[in-house]
Amino acid sequence: MKITSDWAGISLMLLILSPGISLAQQTPENAVTVISTPEANIGRTEEEIAKIKAIRASAEKAKEQGQAYLKAGKYQEAVVAFQESLALVHTSSRPYLGLIEAYRELKQFDKAIETYRKLLYPWEGKNFASHENNPYVLLPFAQLLNQRNKWAEAVSVYNHALNFLDEKSERRALSTYNLPVWQAFSPTMPEKRRFEAAVRVAQALVHCRRGEEEQALSELQRALELQPRDAYAHYYIARLLKHKVGSDAMLRHFALAERYGDAAVRQAVSEAIALLHYMYQEQYPEVKRTARLDP
Repeated sequence: MKITSDWAGISLMLLILSPGISLAQQTPENAVTVISTPEANIGRTEEEIAKIKAIRASAEKAKEQGQAYLKAGKYQEAVVAFQESLALVHTSSRPYLGLIEAYRELKQFDKAIETYRKLLYPWEGKNFASHENNPYVLLPFAQLLNQRNKWAEAVSVYNHALNFLDEKSERRALSTYNLPVWQAFSPTMPEKRRFEAAVRVAQALVHCRRGEEEQALSELQRALELQPRDAYAHYYIARLLKHKVGSDAMLRHFALAERYGDAAVRQAVSEAIALLHYMYQEQYPEVKRTARLDP
């Protein structure tokens, strides 16, 4: 495992090294014609404006139908509804997200990937707020690319997402010492299980930023099922167990993070324990003595 404090630099380096893969280079085919925004109504007649409003209303209704179908588990019907919405107006990202979810449930993964690309990447006529800097969208996309053996693009998307998991956000989410380290992946050497575990750790941090701690713990536990010696997963589980300060579970995960990590991880564990001692005025045992079980 390679760990470095300059993870942003690694992300940029791997984006550059990824052959032919760039967020700015992807251009989905058959883009839907843009319906102009309200700011562009100057010079239009009232009749033209009324027609545009009617089209938008129909698109919104189709989108709501798609959401209802998703909740009901009627995924094929949801696909039709979201496609109808996008055929009318593609200035909203929500029908794309709904369409992706429906395709995934139908196991039509290649169609889900193409829809992700339309949502994330620039293309001629695109006219809505992009999610290209949103790790909540990028990380599942990277995971799907990995599953479909699109390795170079998966690494590129993963590294791009890491740029938006900044230290400040993570501190707000977890309220303890931050470990700004990330695993590096070669775009030419697939490591599917280790990659999936790394993405799940990153997804856990996104959940933490959204206050979804149970989901975060679930992702970290799944990461450990894939890679029992993942120092990152052990470290962040220990941090999330703040409601069990000083517990055997917290100290065990800190110990395993120290055992399987390098010097940077060991330093992070030491500082996290010191911070907890300062915050709670309790004397913690030496971390290296607390590990009772091996994965």
